[in-house]
Amino acid sequence: MWINEQVLRDAKIRPESNNEFILQIWGDVHTYDVLLTVGGSRQEKAKVLQRLLMNAGAWVTSHPPHESKPGSQTNRKRWEAMKYLAEQAGTEAGGVGIKTLTGPADPKSISDKNRSYWLELLDPYHRPGYDLADRFQEWMKNFRAIQNRTSFWDYLGVPAADIDRVAYLKDIEADKYKLVFVGNQLQYVLDPGAPFSTRIHKTVFSGEGWAIFVVDLEGNLYAGSHEEGKFHHSSFLSGRPVQAAGEMVVEDGIPKVVTCKSGHYQPTWAEMKTFVQLFPQISGNAIILPVLPARGEPAQYYWVSDFRTAGNPAALSRKALSREEVQRVIPTFAQRADAPAPPTRAAMDAARAPSPPSGYGPGYANNPYANVGTPYTNTDTPYANSSSPYANERLPYVNTARRYK
Repeated sequence: MWINEQVLRDAKIRPESNNEFILQIWGDVHTYDVLLTVGGSRQEKAKVLQRLLMNAGAWVTSHPPHESKPGSQTNRKRWEAMKYLAEQAGTEAGGVGIKTLTGPADPKSISDKNRSYWLELLDPYHRPGYDLADRFQEWMKNFRAIQNRTSFWDYLGVPAADIDRVAYLKDIEADKYKLVFVGNQLQYVLDPGAPFSTRIHKTVFSGEGWAIFVVDLEGNLYAGSHEEGKFHHSSFLSGRPVQAAGEMVVEDGIPKVVTCKSGHYQPTWAEMKTFVQLFPQISGNAIILPVLPARGEPAQYYWVSDFRTAGNPAALSRKALSREEVQRVIPTFAQRADAPAPPTRAAMDAARAPSPPSGYGPGYANNPYANVGTPYTNTDTPYANSSSPYANERLPYVNTARRYK
């Protein structure tokens, strides 16, 4: 077993429960066991792990922490068990080689400084994760919400028409962002012969001349501009898992710079290594930033040729490029000599920009709760009617106002 079932049973999370989310969690746990036994594919494992985490997230958002009877510890133990599930699923996801949306394993720790982008995915309206984090903390402590067992989504209510919503694309919509190498040149799949360039793109973090990108589990590359509160890394695949993500600079179809900057997926050295292996067409003369620098530290860029052959970070310890070398590679339309320092709190509030990750802290998989991505079966979903592989799966949390024991 990849989990200790007794941990769940001790928290009264039992297979005979009449709670639909708990029933689905048990189904996901046992389905994953089968996949481990028969050697299921990465896509199959990713789908089950994502569904498990989303069912856990649906349970967590269905009602605030509470105790129905004085001295009872059932609810507290259940929340702790959900954290345990997230941690175990995160470990499995890291082993599968996928990155999912990030967030703390312990849902009680969600805050503006410890955001969960799973909330953005679970939200029927896909409000930005950085807007939902504070409201989640508020909801957990709200006396009326606790007394009435109000779900987080009912507590938020229907958003105003002009509020920011993150685009979650259907597959047919995402196709216009899909790129393919023709020789050594990136081109749009839907516009053969048209070389891709980031000259007309921009990102909140790096500015003009940069684009955000993701790579799906089949190895398809998508890229476009980052529009705060409206179009994020999560947009391309509707929050599903990725093999790699980050930002890039491309000139006339030729990748020049690749970085690991993605707050939604927080890719590590391993995912960036996967990226350059998936696309051998990227020149060894391009440069890569495989790890975000700590606050106040300089960014460490490397030649892609050196990074491809490095077995581990230590192997590159003396091969970091100088500021001048980095400047020579980056086109003038995206001139960046170094990764910018994370914005200050005041600047972030003024721009309403999502805060950058501080290192690679806890997450729903790779770090607890990060790294997976599929909706559910047997309920209602924002993805219903889409052309995605999960189009016919449904999420149990949409527009519900249930009571739970």
